[in-house]
Amino acid sequence: MWGALSTYWDRLFKKDNFFIHGFMIGIALLPFCFFGMSLWLLLTRAMVLGLGMGLVNKYVNKWALSHSDIIEEFLGE
Repeated sequence: MWGALSTYWDRLFKKDNFFIHGFMIGIALLPFCFFGMSLWLLLTRAMVLGLGMGLVNKYVNKWALSHSDIIEEFLGE
C-alpha cells in the first residue's frame, strides 16, 4: 500500500510525477481482483486516476491558483 500512496517516484521518473502517483493509487485496488473485481475495470480506473491527477496538477497550479510554497510553509495555508 505504501508504494501506491507514495509520491516518491523520483528514481524512476522525474520529480513529482503525479501521472504515476494517480496510476499507482488506482493499482492499490489490485487485491480486490481476488474478490471478484474485473481486471479491466481496475486498469481503466487506474488510467483515469493517473490522467486526472496529472492534468489537474499540470493545469490548475499554473492557471487558476497562485501557488506558493513560502505561503504554505510560514502561514500554514
